[in-house]
Amino acid sequence: KSVINVETLSLTGLNTDPESSPATLKLKSTVDNALVVINGNADLFSTTPGFNGKLVIKSFNASPYLVLAPEQRRNNQLTVSIDSQVNIDKTGESGLSVEQDGHITFDDIAWLDADTDIKASQVSWRGAIDIISSSAKDLRVNTDGMLRADKLGLNARAAELLLENEQFVWQGKADTRMPGSSDIKVVLNGQLLNSKLDLDLNQQKTLVKNGNLNWQGKADIHLSVDGSLKINSEGQIQDEALRIERAEQEFLLETEAFAWQGDIAIGKLANAMTIESLSDMKLSGLRMNTLEESERLVTAKEIKADKVNIKSIDEVLLKSLSLSGFSIGHPLKLEQLPATLDGFLNYEEVIVDQVNYSTQQGIEIKSIAQS
Repeated sequence: KSVINVETLSLTGLNTDPESSPATLKLKSTVDNALVVINGNADLFSTTPGFNGKLVIKSFNASPYLVLAPEQRRNNQLTVSIDSQVNIDKTGESGLSVEQDGHITFDDIAWLDADTDIKASQVSWRGAIDIISSSAKDLRVNTDGMLRADKLGLNARAAELLLENEQFVWQGKADTRMPGSSDIKVVLNGQLLNSKLDLDLNQQKTLVKNGNLNWQGKADIHLSVDGSLKINSEGQIQDEALRIERAEQEFLLETEAFAWQGDIAIGKLANAMTIESLSDMKLSGLRMNTLEESERLVTAKEIKADKVNIKSIDEVLLKSLSLSGFSIGHPLKLEQLPATLDGFLNYEEVIVDQVNYSTQQGIEIKSIAQS
């Protein structure tokens, strides 16, 4: 059962005249020992009723109330804290405007159902949210602030997917438009940081681990009602400590660091996909070999590509490609190979100038220099 204790409650200036000034609402109470404070103006009898004021909730344990959920969700946990300015107004005949500016925190999250388990130590939002819905069921959501998730875990049993993530942070602006019967448009402008990702794709027999990811830039996403998708993005990516394992192929890929800067456009219509990009990239500490580490396939201290111009899936132009500390192994155990055996190559540096590839012309290279 719930225990509600009202310390103070006042409602002054209440008037049923639609043209009158809003009433003043003040509430200080506890709900199951969680502090709840509301201070603001309530326009109850206007043709466009609403509320404008401050909402404070401190460490409200919502777990007991989740017993109202289906049986498989009764072990869910959630603690809620809010310290925000909130404006809620009716617009038009059936529209609604909701504005939030402040801090919202969810602690000790556990969402458990028949197919999916989601857990997190904390998910927090600090910033402003503006939600506008119209009578035509159009929806627009604008956000400006920081979203952070700590110790996030996901178990999707049907997809045989396990995910553990130490920390996810998004900081910036997001503008989402969802017209009632038209295309969905999302514009992102900001920075995404991710730390210590572990992903287990059991159906694909693939394990992915990543250290730190940092993306900064802008992205426009356009999803049409016919299912087509367009993504345009410009910015830069820095990544550290990527590791991909595919057990069935006995394959391992590791990189110490990856940097990318440029723009990219991706389109999808039915079964066709298009891609265009112009970028520079650098890869450090590349290593590809079998999981038993008895074979060395490819290693490189650094790979640097300048002016990578992807005109389509079928055509790629590259101004220059340099490889340092480059080694190509042999599909036998290393101890069985003399260093002079054909197919076992080591280069301090390889520089490839002007590489052109297309499905019609194949690969064209202006020059290759090696040492």
